[in-house]
Amino acid sequence: MSRLSAANRLTPRALHEYINDPHRIHPSPLPLLDALAILSGYSVEGLVRALPELRSPEHARHLAPTGQQHLDCIWVIQNVCRLCLASKNVTEPARCWVPIATKLCTRQSRWMDTHGDQLDLRNLPDVPRAQHQHFFLARRHGWKRLAMAFEEAGNVCWGWWNSRKCRIARNRRMAVLSGPNWNVGNRDDLRIVVSTLTSSP
Repeated sequence: MSRLSAANRLTPRALHEYINDPHRIHPSPLPLLDALAILSGYSVEGLVRALPELRSPEHARHLAPTGQQHLDCIWVIQNVCRLCLASKNVTEPARCWVPIATKLCTRQSRWMDTHGDQLDLRNLPDVPRAQHQHFFLARRHGWKRLAMAFEEAGNVCWGWWNSRKCRIARNRRMAVLSGPNWNVGNRDDLRIVVSTLTSSP
């Protein structure tokens, strides 16, 4: 309510009073998805693809099989880049649906973690380049095929991650992120995750 009122330059109380005013002209009783489709200019199926939480069993039945897989396997919820929010004068955290393995805000070069942590990667330009390459492969082959390829490649990468060459690349990135005397005891620390995953061949 506070975000909606701020977008309309109203106080939350004023917006609440407006919504509950019995004398105002209420919108027509269109179903939510139909109303959103008219307001946004997108088709109902396009909205369900982009916003899976709007999907109902009725809409799911009318989706093509590829669309169903697209929703269930390829999209995940992720926090929005705080710098991108700030550029739009949004001060509260927000989440959005993004294709799987989209962990980087390429506009701000920030790594988006599932739990809300964000890392500035401007001093590691090879990481944003890798994300751009990932997007290129997705556009060329499709997100579904790319997800399947990454799952298969994960089995190969276990050997690489245990190699000396990977440790050198990971340690170099850790020094950039945490300084030359870095010492992180938790293997799940976000900096370890970023430095390791982005050191793959």
